[in-house]
Amino acid sequence: PVFFALLVGLLWGYFRLPGQNNEFMAPIFKVCNVLASALTPIAILSVGLMFKLPHLREMLVALTIVVLLKLIIKPLIAGSLSTLFGFPELWKEVLVLLAAMPPAVLGAVFLRRYGGDASLASALLLGGTMVSCASLLAVFWFIG
Repeated sequence: PVFFALLVGLLWGYFRLPGQNNEFMAPIFKVCNVLASALTPIAILSVGLMFKLPHLREMLVALTIVVLLKLIIKPLIAGSLSTLFGFPELWKEVLVLLAAMPPAVLGAVFLRRYGGDASLASALLLGGTMVSCASLLAVFWFIG
């Protein structure tokens, strides 16, 4: 569904189909905006419902890997590649900040839907988000 929503949005814009200002389309866009506003709280609620504290050792090893890859290595790679390709300074800063964001909520939702370990994923999401509070402050301090 995420891929199809992106595809429909791209095609809608490419073919310049009528938007929110069209009398006929305005109610449809209003319903879509209400549904879009509800998506994040519902996803966070579903992750909270899936949360069960896994074995501490298993979570610490996995959390260390997630923190290293997602919150440390990924921003370093983003900053290095943006410098290598000569991006403007503002683009580099935005790219590094986006790369340093905590893990996405939808990952745990998808794991639950497709039979993965949603409990571990929700614990990693919580732990990664808590660690990202400090790591984002460090990134903000580093980029100035």
